[in-house]
Amino acid sequence: AGYDYGQPGAYFVTICVEGREHLLGDVVEAFQPNRFGHIVRAALTSLPRRYPHIRLDAFVIMPNHVHGIIW
Repeated sequence: AGYDYGQPGAYFVTICVEGREHLLGDVVEAFQPNRFGHIVRAALTSLPRRYPHIRLDAFVIMPNHVHGIIW
């Protein structure tokens, strides 16, 4: 409470699909993104080009959510 998220720093972000539906791909031995999973990956990797003041660190796309670290 009271933390100013406008401060520079590393932020761990989780974004969930509405209703936690498995819309981004399937796990078959390893995660296999579908068309929507590839769209999410493209959107994430484009963030630093669209917003030069941020840096994308590690991220992982799961069937129903995404985790990432954004600086």
